[in-house]
Amino acid sequence: MNDENDNLKPFLPPLPSRASRFPSLRTKISLHGSMVMHLPADAHPRCRVFESNLEKGTLYLLGARRDVHDVWDQPPGVKFLDAHGKMREHTFDFRVELTSGECVAIAVKPWARVVKTDFQTELAYVQAMMPLAFANRVILVTERNLDKIEVRNAAMFHEFRQHEDAEAAARIGTIIEGMSAPTLIKDLVAKSGLGARGFRAVVMAIYRGGLVAKRRAEINYGALVSVEGNA
Repeated sequence: MNDENDNLKPFLPPLPSRASRFPSLRTKISLHGSMVMHLPADAHPRCRVFESNLEKGTLYLLGARRDVHDVWDQPPGVKFLDAHGKMREHTFDFRVELTSGECVAIAVKPWARVVKTDFQTELAYVQAMMPLAFANRVILVTERNLDKIEVRNAAMFHEFRQHEDAEAAARIGTIIEGMSAPTLIKDLVAKSGLGARGFRAVVMAIYRGGLVAKRRAEINYGALVSVEGNA
């Protein structure tokens, strides 16, 4: 007789963050934490740290993109000469490797701090001395670049992909093959007969491929989706 526990897989803790420095946990004015994320570059889910809600939202959006191969949180600092000729070091919040092979250095800052500290000028000096082996280009992300609805949608996708459901994905995939016109998510879920499992599978298909939803619109039961390529 087989023990039913024979089919249980042993728990493997997530890989540690590769951050070159970790945020202080003593501050009372910002949100610090970590997120377990499984990207194509990871053999196993890995922890990635963030130092603010803005960084957390950026991380959600990066993790939801199909062209992102890897995200290195708090990568090694880049040395640069500032406007006064003084050697300094800047640590980017994320170094992103795309599936194309291009690497992008991302700095995340509230717009008010960007203006107050003339951060864009500093970033230009950093980029001027940034080794090509580190990144091909630099992107500044502020709250002006993040849509709150898209962040919430990406956070939902992040939560759902922690629990893959192959049966639900296959059922929704079969329904998608027969779609010829935009369809309400609630109708797809009803046709699947899977309830909440069907909804999660639809969300996964929007981010993984197969379905397209309207940008900057809440992904919920009342949202319209189209077959990818026919939108």
